Amino acid sequence: MRNRIKKMIAVLISACGILEVSRWLRARCFNKPSVTILCYHRIVPEGGLISPQCISSDLFEKQMRFFSSKFDFITLDDVASYLSGDIAFQRDVMAFTFDDGYEDNYINAAPILERFDAKAAFYIASEPILDGKNYWIDELSILLEALHGSAAIVDLTELDDVAFKISQFISAPEDQKKQQAKNIFYAANALNEGQKNKLLIELRKTCEVIGRTPNKTPTLMSVSQIKALMSRGHIIGAHTHTHPRLSNLTVDEVESEIFQGVERLSEHFGEIKHFAYPFGKMADIPTDKSALFNVLDRCGFKMSVTTEDNVLAQSDHKYLVPRKVMSAQSISQIDLKMELMAWQR
Repeated sequence: MRNRIKKMIAVLISACGILEVSRWLRARCFNKPSVTILCYHRIVPEGGLISPQCISSDLFEKQMRFFSSKFDFITLDDVASYLSGDIAFQRDVMAFTFDDGYEDNYINAAPILERFDAKAAFYIASEPILDGKNYWIDELSILLEALHGSAAIVDLTELDDVAFKISQFISAPEDQKKQQAKNIFYAANALNEGQKNKLLIELRKTCEVIGRTPNKTPTLMSVSQIKALMSRGHIIGAHTHTHPRLSNLTVDEVESEIFQGVERLSEHFGEIKHFAYPFGKMADIPTDKSALFNVLDRCGFKMSVTTEDNVLAQSDHKYLVPRKVMSAQSISQIDLKMELMAWQR
């Protein structure tokens, strides 16, 4: 109900033309064009997958059509030049990024981007792409999908909060499934690695007991597909080696994760100049920024991005650049959120 009310309010504000007036005032009267980086994960043919990271191809194309009417499209290299003071923008501008390297980025997202003459940066964790490992959230997604609508009982001692949310998900009606799954993802995201592994083990056991077979995990891009994106003008960035939460690691482990990720990607794709933190909230980034920035400097990165929802300010640190994480929201909701962020900065 709350989401419906928010959507109705956004539609009403958009229909009244308030946002158009707001953009005109901000750009013309205050000379404050917005600089926005969007963060996507997966673009899928259908919109029914339970992961909050998934957006349907149809919705993504609608978003791109809307963005093309309101923004000039730029690259991450342009953003880096803006932060260093080498260039300025006269209109609202937007850059596109995709995290984790899913094959649907190549099959579904890239052709839509290119129809609108947009180039994106694709952040790649080296181990999943080069060694064929899976992301834990993908394994969690397929296991939950297999359990939905069953009479399963999942035994998760010491993980009571997650276990309760899973029980709600399993019995949830179809129209509430995605929201209940989203609650699980957010709760599970706070678990440590041992707890995450325990969660996956118990869900696999439960699937075996009730005789349900999970789908395959989503396919990631191949080396040749990534090289094809580069040949078409897109950027490849680093995303660590194994995609850990860096705030949980020692200084030496952080250094190893970042250097190993860059070195392995460089063997296949040449010089890597951009980096994205896994998970990407400030709580996920090491508190010792001096040591972290030293590592990033030694890698020669132009810029590093977070997932802190905001537009950019020219005063932002080049290694703490915000991005707006995209989900399956309506165009009017996205429009309202972005204009509010622009005024806040």
